[in-house]
Amino acid sequence: MIKRRGQLASAAMLLMLLAVNPVQAQTSSEHETSEGFHAPHHLSLLPANTHVRGEGDFASLGVDYEYRVNQLLGLGVVVEHAFDGLDATTVLAVADVHLHGGLIMQ
Repeated sequence: MIKRRGQLASAAMLLMLLAVNPVQAQTSSEHETSEGFHAPHHLSLLPANTHVRGEGDFASLGVDYEYRVNQLLGLGVVVEHAFDGLDATTVLAVADVHLHGGLIMQ
């Protein structure tokens, strides 16, 4: 059962990548600012490591998608899955507040 959930989580991440990627290529003049063009869609893939105290380290893979609503606010989703025996998936709906100088508060 645990292995099946891990496979489902991996498949969900792959589907999310495939669904979002074609949209990323679209452009819109409404997202042009004085600093230049900012695409409204942002996709990140993060290979990482998850540490659980007392249990050790586990390889993780995360996917982050953000739709930039305006100069200040972005809305999105984060999906992260830890492998190697932990087999745990985290799914979060997020709001990104874009502060000065590229600093983002999620």
